[in-house]
Amino acid sequence: MKMRLYKSKTKTSKVLNSSMILLLTFTLMFVIHSGCTTRIGAESRNFSNEWFYKFYYLNGEVAGFFTAKNDEAQLIYSSNLESGTIDFQLYDSKGSLLVTFSAKNTTETIKGVFVKGERYKVVATAMKAKGEFNFNME
Repeated sequence: MKMRLYKSKTKTSKVLNSSMILLLTFTLMFVIHSGCTTRIGAESRNFSNEWFYKFYYLNGEVAGFFTAKNDEAQLIYSSNLESGTIDFQLYDSKGSLLVTFSAKNTTETIKGVFVKGERYKVVATAMKAKGEFNFNME
């Protein structure tokens, strides 16, 4: 017994197939160009005013959040990058940029800009980076 498979040759199915191909193409282009963050081997925790991030590969943006417990609060930062670059931006609760700095294999302290009870965000923008960083608000 022979079985034959027939392809649909209607105009409707051709238009539908073409539309699906175009839709998938535009979706893929959007995903590629939308600034997706790529993380490989990432380990992260952000609680109790500490943000630790370790990664084998990081490209794109990630963010950590902190709340100042007093007016003398300080944000202590350390990093150990094996490759790539990371730029950090510190924002206040209104979304205003307070300070920008680059990751270095060092420890630094930011103080004098925090207000008790206010929430702060650090955005890390990585470019093909490998390593780890840590923020701790005291």
